[in-house]
Amino acid sequence: AFMEGIMGRFFYQFGVTVAVAVLISYLVSMTLTPMLSARILKEHQGHGRISRAIEKVLVAVETRYRAILAWMLSHRAVTVGGAVAVLAGTVLLAGLLKFTFIPQQDMSLVKVTLELPAGTPLGETQRTLDDLTRQLRALPGVTSAFSVAGAGAQEEVNKGEITVNLVPLSGRTYGQQQFKQYLRQTLRVSPAATLGVQDFNAVAGGGSRAQPVQFNLRGTDWDELLAAVEKTKAKMREQPGFVDVDTTYRAGKPQLDVVLDRERAAAVGVPAAALGQALRALMGGDKVTDFHQGGDTYEIKVKLPDAVLSDPSALGAVPVRTAAGQLVELRSIAEVRASSGPSQIEHQAQLRQVTILADLRNYSLGEAQAFLDGFAAKELPRSVITDYEGQAREMKTAGKAFGLALLLGVVLVYIILAAQFESLVHPFTIMMSLPFAVIGGIAGLLIAQQYMSMMAMIGFIMLMGLVTKNGILLVEFTNQLREAGRSTRDALLEAGQVRLRPILMTTVAMIAGMIPVALARGDGAETRVPMAVAIIGGLITSTALTLGIVPVVYSLLDGARSRLWKPHLPPDPAPATGPDAQAAAK
Repeated sequence: AFMEGIMGRFFYQFGVTVAVAVLISYLVSMTLTPMLSARILKEHQGHGRISRAIEKVLVAVETRYRAILAWMLSHRAVTVGGAVAVLAGTVLLAGLLKFTFIPQQDMSLVKVTLELPAGTPLGETQRTLDDLTRQLRALPGVTSAFSVAGAGAQEEVNKGEITVNLVPLSGRTYGQQQFKQYLRQTLRVSPAATLGVQDFNAVAGGGSRAQPVQFNLRGTDWDELLAAVEKTKAKMREQPGFVDVDTTYRAGKPQLDVVLDRERAAAVGVPAAALGQALRALMGGDKVTDFHQGGDTYEIKVKLPDAVLSDPSALGAVPVRTAAGQLVELRSIAEVRASSGPSQIEHQAQLRQVTILADLRNYSLGEAQAFLDGFAAKELPRSVITDYEGQAREMKTAGKAFGLALLLGVVLVYIILAAQFESLVHPFTIMMSLPFAVIGGIAGLLIAQQYMSMMAMIGFIMLMGLVTKNGILLVEFTNQLREAGRSTRDALLEAGQVRLRPILMTTVAMIAGMIPVALARGDGAETRVPMAVAIIGGLITSTALTLGIVPVVYSLLDGARSRLWKPHLPPDPAPATGPDAQAAAK
C-alpha cells in the first residue's frame, strides 16, 4: 500500500505538471505570441545567404515528398502492405526488449551493509564498522563515510551500515556500479560476517529492503522449504547476473530446548500447560507488582538471572511446583539441552516464508524474474509457493497500469478528435500514426541499450498525444481543400506539401528539446534517459511514416465511404400515355 501510494502520487504529479504546462503554452500561443509578433516582427526586404540555403533545401524536400506521396497514393496496396510488415517487425523487436522497474542510477551514494553472527555484542559490531570505514575512506573518489551500528528495522546490534559519499560523476573515471563491484572484491572483513553493497534508490519498492530481487518462497513443510531455499540460492550464485545473494532466514541463534517427559510429569502431577507458564515467567519475566515513587510508576518483573538462563544444568535445577504444591527439579521431568534456532520466523498467507535477496550486475530485472520463474517451475516442489516483493512486484503493477493508461489515452484522444472533426472516420485516420510511434520508441530503446522501465512507459504515454498533431494538420487542411472543391487525391497532395514545414518544425523542436535529456550524464540522469529516448525514436518514425500512411488511409476510407454511402436514385418513371400525356407534351 505504501508503494502504491508513492506510485500514485508520482503519476498524478507528473500528469498534472504536463497538463498545466500544455495549457499554459496554449494560452501563450493564442495571446502573447500574436501580440509580440505584431509588435516585433518586421517585413523583410530580402533574405540572407543562410535563409536562402535553408529555403532551397526545404523546397527540394517538399518537391521530393510530393512525388513520393503521389506514388504511394497510386500504389496504396503496396504502401499498406509495407506498413503491416513494419508493424510485424515491431512485434519481433519488442521481444528483444529487457524490462526493469527503475533504471540503476549513479547518485554518487552507496550503502554498505554488515551483518555479524547472531549474539555479537554491539561493541564488536562497532569495531568492525570502524575498520570498514577506514578502508572506504582510503579509496579514491570517496568524500565521506558514516557508519551506524544497530541498523535495520529491528535495530539489531549485530547489524550495521555505512553510507559512502562519492565525488560527482564528472569528477571520477568510474561509475557507481563499477565502484560497487570493486568494494565486493576488495573490502576485508571476517569470514563470519556478511557484506552487501547497495544503491540508494529514491523508489526502492520494498520498504527497508533496497535489493531489486526479493523472491519469496512459502510452504507448510519447514524442512522442505529450507531445502528449496538453499537450492535456489545455490543456483542464483552460479548465475553471474546475481550478486550479494542472501536470505532473510538466519539460523544459529542460541536457545535452550526443554523437552518434556510427559509420563514422568504426569506421575508427579505437573501439567504441561503449567510448566510452560512457569518457564515463561522464569525466563521471560512476568510483572508481579508496580512501584510508585515521586509520581512515577515502575513495573516490577521477576525472572532468572542470565547466568542460569545460559547454563542448561543450572536451568535444570530450577524447582517446579506440582499440582499438590510440592517442588520438583525441572531435570526430573524434562531434558534441557542447548541448541540453535532461527532469529525470526516470517509468515505470509498463514504459511512460513523465506525471502531470497539479491542485487543485479549487467542483468535486467525482467531477465532475473524469468530465470527464477523458470527454475521454480522445473526444480522446486509444487508445495512451495513463490512470488515477488519489492521492485519485481511493482514492475508487474506498473505494467498493468501502463496498459490501462495507454488504452485510456487512446480512447480519450479518439473522443476529442471525433468531437473536433464531427466524424467517426477521420479520428481513426489520424490515429494510424500511433502504432508507428511505438515502432520508433522500441527501436530507440534497443539502439541506445536502454531497458523498458517505468520512465520509458511514461514516454510512450506522452507519445500518444504528441504524434497525433501531424495527422491533425494533414487531415484538417485536406478537409478544407475538399470543401473548396478539390478531389481527394489533389487535396491530399497539396495538404501534404503545404503542411510538411509545420510538421517538421514541431517535430524537430520537440526532438531538440529531448536531446539534452537523452545525452545527460550527470548524477541520477539514468532515470530520465529512457523517457527521452522513447520520445525521440517515436517522433522520428511516426513523422516519417505517417506522412505517407495517413494520406493513404484517408484515401482508402474516403473511397470506401463513398461507395457505401452513395445515394441510390429511384428509377425513371415509365412513359405516360393518353390525352393527358399528349396535353402535357404540347
